[in-house]
Amino acid sequence: MKKPDRNVVGVRIAAVSKVVAVGLLFLVSSRPPEAVAGEKQGAAAHPTKATLSAAPNPVPVPVGGGLGATTVSWDTGDGSVGEVYLYQDGSPEMLFARSPKGSQVANWISPKATYEFRLYAGTQHLNRLATVKVTTK
Repeated sequence: MKKPDRNVVGVRIAAVSKVVAVGLLFLVSSRPPEAVAGEKQGAAAHPTKATLSAAPNPVPVPVGGGLGATTVSWDTGDGSVGEVYLYQDGSPEMLFARSPKGSQVANWISPKATYEFRLYAGTQHLNRLATVKVTTK
């Protein structure tokens, strides 16, 4: 039986080593889809500290009827664009505001209605960051 040439064996071992190294690199660097679902494209892998609030809440309604007012404030926490949607008593959500952070007055708060403000990451309306429910007193 003829002995294999040492150069051929060395080249084959080097080729196999490269394939193994690339495979290991892929395994180490890949993450499951759910790990990146909430991340902004190109962002560092850290959770945002998004905030959403309404003040006052519950909203006082004038004696004898009328509408109340609350100021909704939000911050996506990472400087990226966010959208605040309004959900009211089973109606489809409506866009209330779009900005990385800000505040806006809702001066049409009706007695006996329940409002839910929802802050979403980006403009695709997929990743909800925070929710605040607004009621009246």
